[in-house]
Amino acid sequence: MTSPPLFSPQRPVLPLAVAFAIGVLLANWIVVLIAIACSVAAAGCRFRKPRLIAIGILAGFAAAGALRQASSMVVPADDISRFAGRTIVTVRGTVASDPDIHPRVVTVVAEIHTVETTDGIRPCSGSIYCTLARGDGSLPDYGYTIEARGKVERPEPASNPGGFDERGYLARRAIFSTMTVRRSGGWSARPMAANAESLPRRISARLRSSLAQTAAHQLNRTEASLLAGIMVGSRTELPHAVSDDFQLTGTSHILATAGLHVGLVAWLLHGAMRRFGASRRTAAGITIVALLLYAMVAGGRPSVVRAVLVTDLFLAGYLLGREADAWNSLALAALILLVYRPGSLFDVGFQLSFATVGVIVAVMGVVGTPMDTWMRNGRNGFARIGSARRIGQFGLNLAALTVAAQVGSAPLVARYFNLASPSGVLANLLIVPALAPILALGFVLWAAGALGLPLIPEAGALALRPLLAFVMGAARTCSELPLAAFPVSSPGWMLISLYYAGVAALLRAAHVRLRAATPVVIVDEPAPVPVT
Repeated sequence: MTSPPLFSPQRPVLPLAVAFAIGVLLANWIVVLIAIACSVAAAGCRFRKPRLIAIGILAGFAAAGALRQASSMVVPADDISRFAGRTIVTVRGTVASDPDIHPRVVTVVAEIHTVETTDGIRPCSGSIYCTLARGDGSLPDYGYTIEARGKVERPEPASNPGGFDERGYLARRAIFSTMTVRRSGGWSARPMAANAESLPRRISARLRSSLAQTAAHQLNRTEASLLAGIMVGSRTELPHAVSDDFQLTGTSHILATAGLHVGLVAWLLHGAMRRFGASRRTAAGITIVALLLYAMVAGGRPSVVRAVLVTDLFLAGYLLGREADAWNSLALAALILLVYRPGSLFDVGFQLSFATVGVIVAVMGVVGTPMDTWMRNGRNGFARIGSARRIGQFGLNLAALTVAAQVGSAPLVARYFNLASPSGVLANLLIVPALAPILALGFVLWAAGALGLPLIPEAGALALRPLLAFVMGAARTCSELPLAAFPVSSPGWMLISLYYAGVAALLRAAHVRLRAATPVVIVDEPAPVPVT
């Protein structure tokens, strides 16, 4: 069975999501988009042209995206940006992004709850982009409460034609102010207090705290920090040298709970339930609920929420008795996220997530079936030994997935981080297979420690130590290779668009060639026994 074209009636959500995203980009052209939508739809109805009606619907979704983005950029009356240009103030709020760690500073986005001025403390809202001087203490993690003292400022507009427009970039993310704290003692961050926020956040904070305590009792500080980073994305206690190794080799994504981790958790849980005899529908339902709980435990980070949403929408197809489609699930997840927060389109994490997953889906759709067919072919040695065939399939799929992830993320990493990591493919091939057993053993260690079961935590830690050491060793070795990573200039959006268009063209050509060259599966069967 061949896959339907990318834009087809079998995938109705994909063009709607693309149209809505285009509307978010063209927020200043609301009136034009509405006029186009109305006129084209009216012409289609008048002349009974279904294609014109479809184009009008797409233009309507684009107009809706522009309207939603324009509404999100309206500055509320109590926004923290209203205090820009005044004297020093103290802001208090919650860290709303994963920290971007640099040698001397760390940057985060904080959702502000109160502001303290010379007139006293008053309620406040809005987000602020904070640049904080690093000290010897712990770093602000996602969900931490933060207090910072400094001067609220408005972001700088582009100083030169074509230069970076910080004000416009942050405004599209509904951030209208910045704060720079140049002394490490001018700010503090701590895990959320028991009565600080809503019940889900308190439960999430307590569960992460129990994981940290269990890991600290059984592992050394570096191992415990690495395990917490892999399982729930908390990496603020990881030594700088170890963190730099992951960044240089393009494997820092394993320390930020996202699509890879959610996919592995879903694969482990769904596979285990199927092994124990659960039906596909039952296994899918339990996995959906478990992933929602996992997202809460990981603190509701945007990266894990995106991944859980995509995976749960895909699994929902089994609950509805329909064949799941990765492109439809990906498009519906993007549409939901953009309706909720249209500024997400301009987030680096959002762009990396959907670009990487999109390329992975495209690559696996092209090479996945031919690889599996070749592995099942009775004329090669793999098909004769079941375990060898499974190992071979896993290895080939892992290699294809790793290369696809690197291809999908490379131009965006170059644009935002000015870094190219040729060693990333090798590092990911070495590290990614170790993540599944680390996650499985980590959950066993966590549950056994929380329940006070004897011996199991010690046994789990004993199995985890060599795996964690291997992950750190692989990152260190790959980071020391010649040309492991080197700086590059930021490519423009035109070049990035041409890059992805070239990837799509190559995949299309490969699909045609592989479909023509895929061998017929020949299964060796025993000779029939003659009937006497």
